[in-house]
Amino acid sequence: MQPNWCGAGGIPALGERSLVKNGLILQHIPDVSRTPEMFLGKRVCVVGSGASAITCVNALQKLAIASSATIDLVWVVRRENEPYQRVENDALPQRDRLYSQGNSFYSNDSCGSEGLRVKYLKGALVQEFQHTIGGGLNVVLVQGVAAERVEEQVDVVISCVGYRPNCTLWHEVQVHQCYATSGPMKLAAALMSSSGAGGDCLAQVFVCACVTCVKV
Repeated sequence: MQPNWCGAGGIPALGERSLVKNGLILQHIPDVSRTPEMFLGKRVCVVGSGASAITCVNALQKLAIASSATIDLVWVVRRENEPYQRVENDALPQRDRLYSQGNSFYSNDSCGSEGLRVKYLKGALVQEFQHTIGGGLNVVLVQGVAAERVEEQVDVVISCVGYRPNCTLWHEVQVHQCYATSGPMKLAAALMSSSGAGGDCLAQVFVCACVTCVKV
């Protein structure tokens, strides 16, 4: 899998490529217990509103509580409404707890939560990452229907904007790819159909993906 970019439309924001290379933008869920100095007492920006994003937020909160410290969190979310759609009678209670926690930040743009001081920026798109003289980053955003320019000074960015398949293996095989998932078209269509086109994956009917059953 290869991570998506933070910029609008899935393209790299200005400065994003270089800052990924020097480690100031992380494109995975970090093991915060191994590098606590990157986060404790720092201002951390999380971009995204999926399960990875709230998992990062939860990990940062646990780290701060365990260390009796505080982390300033800037959470950048593209959606204007609640970020998480909770599943009724969720088979994964921990997922439901995380989603409930994520939605609680939506209802209060600037709030305190044990171990965290959270600034929640909804309806925001990343335009640029600027490397500052002090070694941190300036995150340039546009927010809301008026596209108001917002700048946030942070120490590190965690990008949680999704992943796409690494298709290098079959680039020369002329596989018909799904425009939404980049997976083989018939397999993707079968999986989406069986789960109700975006339903809960745990309720998905098993679909055989062998070469005999799915001709790509």
